[in-house]
Amino acid sequence: MWMSCLSVGAVTRLGLSYSATDPAAFIRSEETAATGGTGEAVLADRYRVPPFEVKEILGRRGSSTLDRNGALALMAAKECLESVEVDPSRTGVVVGTTVGSFSSTSNFSALTMTEDKPYNVPPSLFPNTVMNSAAGLTAIRHGLTGPNTTIAGGEFAGLTSLQY
Repeated sequence: MWMSCLSVGAVTRLGLSYSATDPAAFIRSEETAATGGTGEAVLADRYRVPPFEVKEILGRRGSSTLDRNGALALMAAKECLESVEVDPSRTGVVVGTTVGSFSSTSNFSALTMTEDKPYNVPPSLFPNTVMNSAAGLTAIRHGLTGPNTTIAGGEFAGLTSLQY
């Protein structure tokens, strides 16, 4: 099997597009990000993506049920796919993640304990709780039927997914 990478999309703490993500900036800003420029550790903002409005970037279609994890994946995929023509049957999706959507999973779990009955939790919230949700959303939105994989690689998820 032959594989090639024709385009890349990225959403990082340095910007909402791959072009805003200069790899050298990660190295230069690592010390500043870790210390906030003051010498004190400021880890909360170290990996924070700049604020964005999902509906402005992805449109209104399907954005009401998106969680942050899915939105980030769709934003990166949109950038990646807008510059190349692809054969949907030969194009796959690889998403690197640490834990999937932690907020969706924890919110869903909390609702099962706080609702009058555990089965009163809206079923529409469940799909975002599975780790491969972002990869699935991306494939569905773009009609991609090639290989679809989610790599749980912790801090190295991005590099591990590129290696895959």
